[in-house]
Amino acid sequence: MKKIVCLLTLFICSSKLIPSLGQSADYVYYFDKDMNSTSASNAKVLGTGIKENGKIKLTLYDNETGRTLLRAFFSDSTLSVKNGLFTSYDAAGLEESEGEYRNNLKEGYWLHWYAELKDSSYYVRGEEINRVTVYYHPNGNLATRGFYDIKNTRSEKLSWDSTGLLLSRELGDKGSTELQLLYPTGKIKQVERRIAGKSPVNTYFDENGNDITKKIAAEQKQRDKNLADSLLTTEPRFPGGMVAAYDFIKRNLRLPPGYWGTPGSSSTLQISFMLDKSGNAKDIVVKGAGRDVEAEVASVLRRMPRWKMNGHTSYGPVNLSLNVNTIY
Repeated sequence: MKKIVCLLTLFICSSKLIPSLGQSADYVYYFDKDMNSTSASNAKVLGTGIKENGKIKLTLYDNETGRTLLRAFFSDSTLSVKNGLFTSYDAAGLEESEGEYRNNLKEGYWLHWYAELKDSSYYVRGEEINRVTVYYHPNGNLATRGFYDIKNTRSEKLSWDSTGLLLSRELGDKGSTELQLLYPTGKIKQVERRIAGKSPVNTYFDENGNDITKKIAAEQKQRDKNLADSLLTTEPRFPGGMVAAYDFIKRNLRLPPGYWGTPGSSSTLQISFMLDKSGNAKDIVVKGAGRDVEAEVASVLRRMPRWKMNGHTSYGPVNLSLNVNTIY
């Protein structure tokens, strides 16, 4: 509608009857789809103007369907100066927006309607001073209501659930915002403060109003750790793999003299150990040998190169079965 200016071709038909619409008009206007003036044969939009209280009341129609697109007031028949109430309509014929112009400048409250939103803006000499925006739940209950003081860059936004319970309150002031999440009782549960260019700061409260921020942070840290651990899919790995691990033990293990003559001596050792966060062996257990052999095996394991932990902070037990017959 912004192109309804002096550039249009004005068709003046004094008291002419428009057959397709069944009404009389003092002026008739023809526009193409881009709202540029055109001939009657090429018109996509038809406009009729009626003199009313010293102004021209313009009504625009879809030339094919006859659906009303706009009702508006102008100072004269050139349509160069918007002066009065403007009402536009959507495809269903319902009001889409409404407000008043004074000498081509928006003035006072303008209302807008959409599928689930209704908002209004207040203008002073064409400048938008503040705005109110409202959304609704499918059941018709209020979902959010926002108030924006545009001139002073301040805002307030309230949110409700579908039953009408107030959930949150968001306050804005010159680049900073404070979001308050509420308990069903209306008391503050969480406050998130944001300042442009800085990380948000959160404060948490229990239902008695006590600050529990440190407790919440500790719980979140533990949850993050548990999640990280649960996502680990790669096991710790000895440099070169398990073949290299066995080879290292065999090359460095020295069984005490006369081991094979010791009653109860075994050719197979069962070895178990844990890995610390650095990948070193600890809590070593050896079965199938005497203390001197266990001490020797433990010494070798402690000298092992570090295992690659692949994100694990600890791991184990690692269980090995070593046939000492293959060592000598």
